[in-house]
Amino acid sequence: MTCGSHARGTLELAAALVGVVVIGASMRAMAVQVKGPGLHAGPGSDTLRRMTDTTDVAALAADLDAARRTGRFYVPCSAARELTVDQAYAVQRAFNDLRRSDAAVAGFDAVAGFDAVAGFDAVAGFKAAVNAPALQQALGLDAPIVGALFTRGARDPGSRVRREAFRTLAIETELGFRTAERIAAPIEDVVALRGVIATIAPMLELADPGFGRVRFRGTDLIAANAACGGFVEGPRFPIATIDPNSLPVRLDHDGKVLHSVTGAALLGDHWQALLWLVNTVVARGYIIDAGQLLMTGALGAAHPAAPGIWTGDFGALGTLAIEIV
Repeated sequence: MTCGSHARGTLELAAALVGVVVIGASMRAMAVQVKGPGLHAGPGSDTLRRMTDTTDVAALAADLDAARRTGRFYVPCSAARELTVDQAYAVQRAFNDLRRSDAAVAGFDAVAGFDAVAGFDAVAGFKAAVNAPALQQALGLDAPIVGALFTRGARDPGSRVRREAFRTLAIETELGFRTAERIAAPIEDVVALRGVIATIAPMLELADPGFGRVRFRGTDLIAANAACGGFVEGPRFPIATIDPNSLPVRLDHDGKVLHSVTGAALLGDHWQALLWLVNTVVARGYIIDAGQLLMTGALGAAHPAAPGIWTGDFGALGTLAIEIV
């Protein structure tokens, strides 16, 4: 699959998730500001209604967290006021801090679904999203975005994953990297980056934007933590033994090939994609701890998660499968 078909596939998925049709210039329709229902069921959110002149980061984060706990769709922040990218990341950070501080909640979880969950939900790592330039343009962005991965989002290879545990589930093939040491400052170049990466692994991402069938902007996606629904990590290999750019990556659904690319399809050089992710995460105020997971973004298109067996073939890294039910 070419980079162009990757972008088209990603745009088609995004359009399906927000309920618009992508035809030529109408791709931009998904990125317009719209009025919609409140974040909570019924009347519009009080938080969104009162946001006229200032951006209440804490209140927006609390609204997102309330929706996450109850399994309800997020409402785009842009339904009331357009956020800047910096404001959206501030909301994301506050939203993620609320999730991390949850000691005992009953609500939505990417692993447990709508069952009661309890305990501390730690940050497992970070991910990149919206790597395709055409999708960035449609969402009103000029760069990819980042979000945090959480421990409760982890699923084992071979797992059965319930679609009802998610809002708008999609499957992506990615590569995952584990850090050898703590990263709290920007990395100068790929040579230095290689020295702080320990392992590489095949990944399936369980992407979930969470907005349902409403239109949203890129800043809405940032604020809601960049569609981080969950992930499946395969066996880890020493990074010194694997060239991520030369890896073949294929995704099958019930034996039908959906896409076939190489690791170099991501921004033309997977190491540069990883360098961008690390430095952007640090620039946004996060610290990457030793051993945390870094997911660099979709290789091939994202696909709506129909029931069946989903298998990623990653060449020298082996295969990785889950069942969607």
